[in-house]
Amino acid sequence: MLTQVPSAKLPIEQFRSDLQRVCGQFDARPGDSRATTRGAVQIEGRAGLEMAHVATDVQQIVRTQQNIRRDGGENYFLIIQEE
Repeated sequence: MLTQVPSAKLPIEQFRSDLQRVCGQFDARPGDSRATTRGAVQIEGRAGLEMAHVATDVQQIVRTQQNIRRDGGENYFLIIQEE
């Protein structure tokens, strides 16, 4: 495991809001009609880089062309999925 991200049970809308606040326009899709998820989004700074750690049990996190157009910032993403 690369890093430990403490997660909590929270409403899926709260998780989506946290994800968008930290990473920009992404959409978390739980895969069923669940209203809650186990997850967390946290920021860490190392060597002049800001890294977002995302832990969740949702089925998908997607970034569509529409999401990209909504974002004003220029962000670069390296995604490592451990499981």
